[in-house]
Amino acid sequence: MAALLTRRQALASMVAAAVPDSGQRNLLFIIADQHSGLALGANGDPFVRTPRLDALSRQGVLFTHAYCTGTTCAPSRASIQTGLHVPAHGVRENGVPMPDGRATIFDILGRHGYKVNDVPRNSLYRTEPHLKWLADLGYADVASPIIGSRGKARLVPTPYRYAVGRAGLDLEHSQDAFTIRNTARFLEENRDNRFCAWVHLFGAHDPWVVPAPYDNMYKPADLPLPPFRAGEYASKPAQQGRTWEETGASRLSDDQIRLILAHYYGMVSFTDMLVGRLLDRLSFRIIRTRDARPAHHARARWFARRRQSRQRRLRRGLAAHYA
Repeated sequence: MAALLTRRQALASMVAAAVPDSGQRNLLFIIADQHSGLALGANGDPFVRTPRLDALSRQGVLFTHAYCTGTTCAPSRASIQTGLHVPAHGVRENGVPMPDGRATIFDILGRHGYKVNDVPRNSLYRTEPHLKWLADLGYADVASPIIGSRGKARLVPTPYRYAVGRAGLDLEHSQDAFTIRNTARFLEENRDNRFCAWVHLFGAHDPWVVPAPYDNMYKPADLPLPPFRAGEYASKPAQQGRTWEETGASRLSDDQIRLILAHYYGMVSFTDMLVGRLLDRLSFRIIRTRDARPAHHARARWFARRRQSRQRRLRRGLAAHYA
């Protein structure tokens, strides 16, 4: 039987590895929102294209049974940063900041002389710099960092609460490309220092809208639907059934489910490409994972009314590489 690590053991291992008795070691932690551990070629998905993440998994260690501690983003990220369960660290929902005095891995490494990039203690994105940059580029009708310009986006409405389609911005102007460039700048500025960088990407977070050409990378008709089991919500908590109805998910057609999944895969492949940009330039310890419950298989499969165990929904991809 494979040995299992607790959050504290994993955090302690990361710190110990990054702060050895001799020599310089650096830590790059890449996290992509709602990237299911199932949506990875290295984990056996026959459809998604993730060549850079697959190579990272082959060269390092791929954790096949890594799970989120929370079902929403900020609490899960706070657990990654502290090694604590959600009730212990106190970030119980999105928007709640880390309590003062609660040490994170970044605090610990900072005390050991590491240069640490700007990590928000509320575990949320800082979108304002990116939105300001888009305004400077001439984008005047930005709906969100994911969708970009309303006028340039090509969105397909669905019965669900989000449309799906092509983002209204160039891929180089996306929030995640912006983050990768800023990270590369930070790493270049600290190439002679010990450093720790937290790289937080939107990844495959809904709405499922992605810049061209990734919106057309996958053909919906080529993607299989998960099996349907009638009446499965009758045996699940009432809230799950209410959410299924209230969000409009129950009214999605099979074609719409495939369309969502195709764009989700496009977002995953876009993330893979951006991660590759950093891997091409750097050689040091890398941790790659995602935050909350997977939103492609957890929702695209959920849309398809497939039975999802809590274990499958909370499974995340986690790979570590040392050089």
